[in-house]
Amino acid sequence: MKTIYLSVILLCISSGVFAQNSQNKFTKEDQIKGSYHARFKEKSTKGRFNAKLDIENFFSFDFIATNKELDCWTSLGQWTTKGDTLILESYPKKQLPDKYQFQLLFCNWYKFPRSRFLIRKNCLIALRQNKRGKWRRGKVYRKTKKRKK
Repeated sequence: MKTIYLSVILLCISSGVFAQNSQNKFTKEDQIKGSYHARFKEKSTKGRFNAKLDIENFFSFDFIATNKELDCWTSLGQWTTKGDTLILESYPKKQLPDKYQFQLLFCNWYKFPRSRFLIRKNCLIALRQNKRGKWRRGKVYRKTKKRKK
């Protein structure tokens, strides 16, 4: 009789722990979803850009950056998480889904060559490798707050 009680108690405890772990697993990805903004200066074009990075679906992102002269960059792609690092990888230009082909008419393609972003609270911090191979902090994307209606 004692073994039956013990097995029932262990079953209840293990199912509670399993439910808690599976719930935490999905909250991190949900925290990443949303719109992020950044301002940065590009050396090659000598312009200041306002960028918006939208992570809508579980494995997709949409990036657009514009400056005052209406030059713009756009990119679509997918992301994966590895610990607290977010890895963004653009779709190749030739493999872009048909419904997004019109974006190439107006904007230049901005490639994320497996860029790494560190996730910190409400920010995504772009990491870049220096000449020695160490990761350094680059652009910071801050999460935009949802406005209450």
